[in-house]
Amino acid sequence: MDPLFAWDGRVTAKSDVYSFGTVLVELITRKKVTALGGEVGSIHEFTNALTGGTRRTREMFDSEILSNNKMKTLEGVAKLAGECMQLERDKRPNMTHVVERLRMLRKVLHQDQRQQPVDLFSWLRRKKPASADVVTFPVKTLSSDLLSPHFTYAEMKAATNNFDQSLLVGEGSKFGRVYRGIVDGTTTKVVIRRCEDLSMRRRRDFHNQIEMLSKLRHDHLVPLMGYCHEKDEMILVYDYMPGGSLQEHLYRTQKPKLTWKQRIEICIGAARGLCYLHKLQIIHGAVKTTNILLDEEWVAKITDLDPAKASSEVETTMLGSCAGLAPEYILSGRFTKKSDVYSFGVVLLEVLCARPILDRRVPQEQANLVDWALRCKKKGNLEQIVDPYLKGRISRQCLNKYGEAAKKCLADRDINRPSMGDVISYLEDALELQSLSEAN
Repeated sequence: MDPLFAWDGRVTAKSDVYSFGTVLVELITRKKVTALGGEVGSIHEFTNALTGGTRRTREMFDSEILSNNKMKTLEGVAKLAGECMQLERDKRPNMTHVVERLRMLRKVLHQDQRQQPVDLFSWLRRKKPASADVVTFPVKTLSSDLLSPHFTYAEMKAATNNFDQSLLVGEGSKFGRVYRGIVDGTTTKVVIRRCEDLSMRRRRDFHNQIEMLSKLRHDHLVPLMGYCHEKDEMILVYDYMPGGSLQEHLYRTQKPKLTWKQRIEICIGAARGLCYLHKLQIIHGAVKTTNILLDEEWVAKITDLDPAKASSEVETTMLGSCAGLAPEYILSGRFTKKSDVYSFGVVLLEVLCARPILDRRVPQEQANLVDWALRCKKKGNLEQIVDPYLKGRISRQCLNKYGEAAKKCLADRDINRPSMGDVISYLEDALELQSLSEAN
């Protein structure tokens, strides 16, 4: 996916050119664009090598097609791929030019071989080795004394009135449908997530998720109350958060408006939850306002932890919108704790502005919240982006400190971003400045 889409939400013909460049890289390296399970994504590795010239990419070429009489062609394809994937749209070639370059490279290949051409990419059509008809994976036995309580499927049906549509509060997420419910008779409100993906990988993730969530205990994480696993049913039961999501309070007018101090306190709470996860070497991977929930006392709690990303550094396949994601993830599919920090910086801006990350209803120069906010911050005019409801209610010193925290989180290079512990300190300082201003 074109990384520029994450910045301005625009899909153009040059976006297709970028994607075609990634296809060329896959063809000559025989590596997936984004890898799973710890390998570095081939695009990130390829572009780094290409900065030192096409010769630096040689060691990445697929060994099955690598030979001296093909080297010139392979380097030509590598150079073309690099041109297609330039981060400036205007510098990318059009597809007519790409086709002509490929034709010329094919002619060079035929001339160099001086014999019947060998298909560079014949491995694409080779049959895979025969495999067993059925592949099974052992499901790890879970120690019940270490896990959250187990609910029966009958209890889940009773809790949701047989999964009544009127109790449905969300669907289409990676885990399936989400319902409101009541357990323990009529005393405890819960949120019930019912998995609809029954693949073996999802089953493994489900068990990992139960184990991970059962071990996590923190005031700023939504607690897992229990689970159900009977036959094909995989259900997670969470504590109900009556305050709803942070996004609802920022964007939906029917929800009570949050004061500026409340917003900072919510951000501090969410930051503490993330800091706790990072100390355990757990990456959240989806830090956004919809995943910050509020209890009855407006205490922030992080939700939607994914066991597939629960390690100090992971690779995932990019899904959905890139808005709010760190540059290194967009380029390589690589998640780290500093990727969470970047996404939290985006949350800080949403909290300040009360608007989405990408908004096509506003002038083009304001459509991307991150770009617009950083420009205003650089010009010393951060007040321009503040939520109209908060105009005149934020002390200048507090706004400067808060804006500086967001700017540090949004550094292009992950090494320049602060830890979540540092972010907490910045926000606590901002809150103190606001409290002093209001007291005076």
